[in-house]
Amino acid sequence: MTVSRSASERALRDASARTVDTIWALRNSWSRSLSYSGRISRVGMTKISVTVEDELVEQVRDRVGARGLSAFVNQAVRHELQLARLGELLADLEDELGPPDDVMVAEALASLDRLESGQRSRTRARRPKP
Repeated sequence: MTVSRSASERALRDASARTVDTIWALRNSWSRSLSYSGRISRVGMTKISVTVEDELVEQVRDRVGARGLSAFVNQAVRHELQLARLGELLADLEDELGPPDDVMVAEALASLDRLESGQRSRTRARRPKP
């Protein structure tokens, strides 16, 4: 099947916009889920042993407490798997449509910047006044 350059560009631009939306949704999901201790269900869980750098364990425990460590690690693994799938999707799109040109990359980055600045302003608005 032959796809015209403009159709390919539109498809890649649409995919880039969806990718930015996906990244933002993942980021929001990640930060929201960490604020709810014990949110992850015990159903279908497997206890494993992992080795983690001392400094990282200390930082996580400081953030979530000793009882939230498993939930934090579970969410971190889920997040990494989502990022890996996203990377695979981007690779498939590049194989199918070719690499994005500089204009598309600039548009995607600008969209991400707008989303992040909007999130920062919403976060500031929710913070309680001292």
